[in-house]
Amino acid sequence: MSTPRLADHMLKQALSEVTAFRHEAKRGN
Repeated sequence: MSTPRLADHMLKQALSEVTAFRHEAKRGN
């Protein structure tokens, strides 16, 4: 990818989604 900034943004986006998912899962239990 010629735009590392885009890749970094997508990575942070995915990490934030995973973190939110884990948080919701913990609250569910």
